[in-house]
Amino acid sequence: MIQTLAEPASAARAPASRTDRSPPARAGTSGGNRHADSDPVAQRVLEAISAQSAVRRVQERRRERRYPYPYPVYLTPLGSDGPQVDETVQVMGKHLSAHGLDFYHDQPLPYRRMIASLKVNGRWVGVVLDLKWCRFNTDGFYENGGRLVSLATSPLACDEAACAASNR
Repeated sequence: MIQTLAEPASAARAPASRTDRSPPARAGTSGGNRHADSDPVAQRVLEAISAQSAVRRVQERRRERRYPYPYPVYLTPLGSDGPQVDETVQVMGKHLSAHGLDFYHDQPLPYRRMIASLKVNGRWVGVVLDLKWCRFNTDGFYENGGRLVSLATSPLACDEAACAASNR
């Protein structure tokens, strides 16, 4: 019997009435977590995870594996005259693949091509991002995504000589 958060603990231990026609809970149905059968907190958390997993089971169209990337990414618009550094915005990464990036932002972005600056081992790496889609989600953010098409110099990177000169 699954205990609801509003039920007192004693109600969870009471035997099911004879009018209850639901099948008894089977042991080992907690997805391999041996503590979840006796721990109501673990049960609720696993139910929340299962509910989210069920919603997201759709046919995968991507050819490359995506990896969670919950880190800041800096996007600099790329115009015909080069990077527009003064228009750089910070977004929050969602997923990263070998040729793609998706991320969250609090407003839609009016640019098609941008340089995505990622911090890798303490250094900035720049990649040209061709934005392909944007949608508003139920949490109040815009989800965006696009294709990583070529390497570029990150506007956030500076070579050692320029950094040394500016720090004098």
